[in-house]
Amino acid sequence: MAEILPELLWIAVLVLVNAFFAASEIAVIAARDARIHQLAEEGHRGARVAQRLMADPSRFLATIQVGITLAGFLASASAAVTLAQPVAAWLRTLGLAPGVATSVAVTLVTVVISYVTLVLGELAPKRLALQNPEGLALRVARPIAMLARLAAPFTALLARSTNLVVRALGGRADVQERGLTEEEIRFYVAEHQDLRSEEKQLIEGVFDFGDRIVRQVMVPRPEMHTLPRHLPLSQAVERALRAGFEHYPVTGEGPDDIVGQVSTHDLLRAMVEGDGPDTVEGLLQPVRFVPETKPALDLLKEMKRDRFRLAVVVDEYGGVAGLVTLDDLLDEIVGEMAGGLPGSRQVTASEWVLEGDTSIEDANERLDLDIPASPHYETVAGFLLYNLGRLPEPGEGFEHRGWYLSVERREGLRIAAVRVRKLAGPLPASGGPAAASGTGGAGEAAPVPGSGEGAGTGSGGAGDGGPGAGGRSGWQTTGPAAPGPADH
Repeated sequence: MAEILPELLWIAVLVLVNAFFAASEIAVIAARDARIHQLAEEGHRGARVAQRLMADPSRFLATIQVGITLAGFLASASAAVTLAQPVAAWLRTLGLAPGVATSVAVTLVTVVISYVTLVLGELAPKRLALQNPEGLALRVARPIAMLARLAAPFTALLARSTNLVVRALGGRADVQERGLTEEEIRFYVAEHQDLRSEEKQLIEGVFDFGDRIVRQVMVPRPEMHTLPRHLPLSQAVERALRAGFEHYPVTGEGPDDIVGQVSTHDLLRAMVEGDGPDTVEGLLQPVRFVPETKPALDLLKEMKRDRFRLAVVVDEYGGVAGLVTLDDLLDEIVGEMAGGLPGSRQVTASEWVLEGDTSIEDANERLDLDIPASPHYETVAGFLLYNLGRLPEPGEGFEHRGWYLSVERREGLRIAAVRVRKLAGPLPASGGPAAASGTGGAGEAAPVPGSGEGAGTGSGGAGDGGPGAGGRSGWQTTGPAAPGPADH
């Protein structure tokens, strides 16, 4: 036993070296960038070294791989040479032939050493490192960086050799590591138990916002508040304060003639100072025009870069489609965390009244209406128009996949509010005017509770943006509808 004790100690040292490299690898990889950056800003030397390692992972990973490979190989080789002999001698006493005993001994020793190295030199160190990756990364960063410098010639040779083999096999040597996809991040967020529901909603809002265009988030033209350019200053202040918004488009000869914008702040200041212009025209500021198909994220970047808060949205024919403000864009990201945009309310446990311009995406997400996406409509009002094929009266509606959607309120030609009710079972046979069901704008009539007229059908697709188009939505569990966004 005394003869093999030094070899056993040597093997133990090699296993510990393997454990050091394995723990270092997982610690540097799993360490949070933000925490390491914060410590580096505070002057922690180990954090600055760890930052350099994390910025160039291929370099330190190559060093660690060399260390793990050499430690494992030397441990197995030493055990096979030293420990296999006494094991083979013992096997020969059991009657095995010398050649067979030697082969079996080498195999047994290799399996045992591999098991010990795997448990003590790989799995256990990595699991321990995951419990405090930042703390361990700070401790091992400097030794690993020093070893990386010493092993630089060897790792460079390995990199070149690997590239040659990859090219010989028809691959590309310059392929970078694939980053996480949006779907993978969404799955991680959904499964992560440490994130609060508000944090998950915020992350989802960021991803959803990246897919939206201006038309989906704008205030539609029927809901725009504008001020005529020749309006006297006193009347303009009165209108602005009554509406309660911060910015207003200013019109010229007609509603499509947007000549600029004015802020409530400028109106009030001019009125208080008393020496300002007599009409709104004297306070005009330039206004930005954007197409309705512009990505909302691009517009947000432009607003941040150029420091403007309101843009007028134009359609493909040059007409005014609506307006969008910085608040509208930000509400698309964080609106649900703040309780959503006002304007819709829950009537009972199974019944809601939604604004007509509530987007299909928001309605599906909140109530699981399962309304199919279509280029013919973007809002719940547009969905009603498309299925009915005509402008419905209040109370008219149709059944859709276990829900009953009907017109709650109309304002002129615009569906201002939609009532949505969860059905416990099939609709009763009695009823009044029916609405066409389906997705083509015409189809079978479905009875509408609450009136005594016969069924009617619609034909042709209507809506396609239509009255009530836009992307805003609002949700509240109780209370009446409230004013809209903070900028118009």
